[in-house]
Amino acid sequence: MKPHVATYYMHTLSGKPAFYDGRQICFMKQGGWLATSLAKIREEQTASAKWREARGYKPLYPAGYLRVRVPA
Repeated sequence: MKPHVATYYMHTLSGKPAFYDGRQICFMKQGGWLATSLAKIREEQTASAKWREARGYKPLYPAGYLRVRVPA
């Protein structure tokens, strides 16, 4: 019997761990936040891009995500 595995998603900027702070996606200094769905990651990346664009900030780093699987 295979063990149950939970899947989470984590933001990245230039391939490095990142998180959504409620306004924009930022590089992660410590700790971590995992989203429970890819839809949530996409929602937060869209919100971050809109927030940055409204303030005239250019996208400096490409946003992405990693799929993280952990035994549950």
